[in-house]
This record gives sequence, C-alpha cells and structure tokens, in this order.
Amino acid sequence: MGEHIPKFKNREEEARFWDETGLERLSPDELAEVDVARPQRPLSTTFAVRFDPKTIELLRRVAASHHRRPTQLVREWVLERLQLERTVGVLAEPTGRFPTDFEMHLRQKIVNSLFSHIPSAAEAALQEVLDRADQEGASIREEA
Repeated sequence: MGEHIPKFKNREEEARFWDETGLERLSPDELAEVDVARPQRPLSTTFAVRFDPKTIELLRRVAASHHRRPTQLVREWVLERLQLERTVGVLAEPTGRFPTDFEMHLRQKIVNSLFSHIPSAAEAALQEVLDRADQEGASIREEA
C-alpha cells in the first residue's frame, strides 16, 4: 500500500512532500483524474521596453545586487510606482474638493517632485550614516 497525502501546515511543507514523493508511491484510492479549467486569456502579457546598452548594464548590476533578474527588478519597480499612483497619484480616487483635472494635475506634480528629490535625500542620508560610522570608528580606535 502506498503513502497517504498528509494535511500540510504550510506551502513549504507541501512543496517538500511533493519534491520527495512520486505519484507512484501514493495509494491508488488517493489518485483521481480531474479536468483542469484553463483560463481563456493569458494570466499575464509581455510588455517590451527598449533601453540603451548602458542602461541595460546598470539594470543588470542592480538586479544582481538584489539577487534578481533584470526583468524581475523592472517589474517590481513598475508595480511599486503603480501602487504609489493608486495611493496618491493620478490613479487615486479624486477627493471631490477640486475640479478633477486640477486635482489630478496637482497629484502628478507632487509625485514627480517627490521622485526628483529622492536621489539627493538618499545621498544625504547615506552620507550622514557614513559620517556617524567614521566618528564611532574613530572613538573605538581611540579607546583601544
């Protein structure tokens, strides 16, 4: 008699079971043919974007540092930006306090302004952390 399919606590446990168990090892009474309905349309669509070779190389470097493929990284960035646009940008629901076109224009200006200030804010924050690390390192060396 074959093995029985246990109840799983989580997906990892289930994945481990199926990695280690072939269908031939299961009890015949636990196997049944089923029809699987396939969606009529694809679950996702490819959207091609062209970049110059230098940009592609930079994307590859950044992706590698995040242990991702460049296309995964670009997809994450696009989804993050869309979430921001849904929350406060042009995809957000208008408040009704202003004419819709005016409010959407304001929202877009604010999001664009925030994005334009991120590099300098990030650089300043990084410099502050590095300066503190230098100061603490000097204090430790003086104490030694």
